[in-house]
Amino acid sequence: GPEHLDEDVSTGVGIGFLGAFTTFSAFGVETHRLLRADQLGPALGYVGASVGVGVAAAAAGYWLGHFAA
Repeated sequence: GPEHLDEDVSTGVGIGFLGAFTTFSAFGVETHRLLRADQLGPALGYVGASVGVGVAAAAAGYWLGHFAA
């Protein structure tokens, strides 16, 4: 169980999980706010840009990691 994890690993996993959860929550709240304000265009742009940049950053990280190894 978790009591057997190294303290640094446990801390990193906890912070990473909570950070991702709160970031995604902020993304959802902002999208919902735009939709409630009848800002469909900006909401779609926000979602598209957020997902697009996120996927591009993940691909760049994978690419850099692949060639750095």
